[in-house]
Amino acid sequence: LDLGCGYNPTSVYFALAGSRKVYAGDVSLKAVKHIRSVAQMHGAADRVSGVVLAAEQLPFPDESFDIVHGEAVLHHLETPLAGPEIARVLRKGGKAGFKDPFGHNPLLELVRDHFPYPWKPKVKGTDRPLKLKDIRDFGSAFSSWSYRGFGLFSPLATLIVGRGDSELFRLLHKFGAFVIMLWPYLERYCRFVVTCVRK
Repeated sequence: LDLGCGYNPTSVYFALAGSRKVYAGDVSLKAVKHIRSVAQMHGAADRVSGVVLAAEQLPFPDESFDIVHGEAVLHHLETPLAGPEIARVLRKGGKAGFKDPFGHNPLLELVRDHFPYPWKPKVKGTDRPLKLKDIRDFGSAFSSWSYRGFGLFSPLATLIVGRGDSELFRLLHKFGAFVIMLWPYLERYCRFVVTCVRK
């Protein structure tokens, strides 16, 4: 299950990489139609099904999935409701992984809330970068959970050379990982968090 698929072709990538069946789920019918079209274009329409859904009330039977993936989705959800629902549809031993913005860095939050940048959504809506409490609430529905922060210093590269991969980005990313290894508490100030759970 690619939860909150949006317009990202990840569902199609999973199918092309060998997954027998992938469900691309999103609250937006427009996004789901887009993924269906991309799957058709790449010859994967027989393995990718688009479904309009809400993560807090998934339209699937218990233990339907081996893997649930989501990019930039948990921070839009009611995590105390979404956690048990995702756990319900995962098979025993199934895993889920999510990448989202982390919400403990006051400087990043100031920029997110008050400064314009080209890829910023026009309306904040349900966009609430994750806090540790959200991750704990979500993780409590599973037999095990963990998280890891990424991007302690690499956002500076975006400011200096623009968005995308660069030598400066890679250098700052490595430096951030080294600093977190020395002072793990600083991980909460990263730009992104990856949350992994197992049923």
